[in-house]
Order: sequence, then C-alpha cells, then structure tokens
Amino acid sequence: MAEARRRPVSVTLAYAAVRVADSKPTASGILLGLALAKPQIGGPIALWMLFSRRWRPLAVASVVVAAMAAVYLIRVDANPLGIAAGYLGILRDLYGAPAFVGRTSIRRWTHALAGDGQLGDLLWVAGAGLLLLVPCGAAIAESTHRESRAAAAVPALFCLWSLLAWFHLGNNLVLISPAFAFLLLLDDPATRRQ
Repeated sequence: MAEARRRPVSVTLAYAAVRVADSKPTASGILLGLALAKPQIGGPIALWMLFSRRWRPLAVASVVVAAMAAVYLIRVDANPLGIAAGYLGILRDLYGAPAFVGRTSIRRWTHALAGDGQLGDLLWVAGAGLLLLVPCGAAIAESTHRESRAAAAVPALFCLWSLLAWFHLGNNLVLISPAFAFLLLLDDPATRRQ
C-alpha cells in the first residue's frame, strides 16, 4: 500500500527535477534526491543529469540521498554495512539468476535466445549496455544544445532505456510518460492533427 502511494510522488518529483534542472539547479537536485527514494523512478533522471553534465543538481541530489540515509540509519539504529549488504541481497534476488523477468526487460528475450543460465544473463547485461549508448550519446550531444526542442526527448530516452534494461512491474510503466509528453508537445507538421 505504501509503495502505491510513493510511486506518483516519486514520478512527480523526478519530472519536476527535469523541468527546473537548468533554471533552478539546487531545487532540481532537492527534487531528484527525494525522487530517488524510489531509485527505479529517479535513477533514469539521475543518469540523464550525469551524462548531460548537470553537476549541481546531481551533487545536491547526492547530499539529499545521503541525508535521508543518515536519518534512516539513526532512526532504526542500524549498521550501515548491514543495511548495504541486505540491499545488495535484494538486488541480487531481483536481478540475479532467480529473479523475476519483469514485464518490459530485454532479459526475457536474452534468456529465450540463450537459456536461463549465465549466457542469458551475459547477453542481457551486454544488450542493456549497448542500449545505454543511445541515451548517453543523446545526453552528451544535448549538453551543448540545451535550448533545442529535441533536448526534451533525452530524459525520456533514459526512462525508456530503464524499462528495457531492468526489472519493472507493470506499475512502473509510468516511465513511458516523458516520451508521450515529448511527442505531445513536439510541433511537427507531419504529426499535427489536420
């Protein structure tokens, strides 16, 4: 139940971080840091900021995440190494050999081609890495042309990459919405209603 309530908040915070990344970088970093409470939602936006060289929002987001982690560790009186080991175990369960395949990940395809063993996982990681080149290249190019209308598509590319590369349940399909927003706002005569 709490998970279902956090998702719309994280999505809203992540998209707001994109919207104000250039005009209000500190506020953008705070928004992104809060969105990273759900890393599968905020993570693609953090990658966009990294590869498009938006250093201030990324640095502020890192401080926010560190502060939230510190508050959590103090509140539950936990050992940070124990929490990190537990989180790595969760990631191994989600993304390792016994993982769920997810509804959008290319992992299902690589395992269909090569089987459920290590070769299937190797193809999955290689495919995800190759797919990452597309949004990274676009972000690097966009970092020198931030006023371009096409620049709005770059965060959407990172969100779409995340859906293809990692485990997501159907409820994370909200990551498609930046692509829809870009297409809706694009002033292209070929796609304009007649």
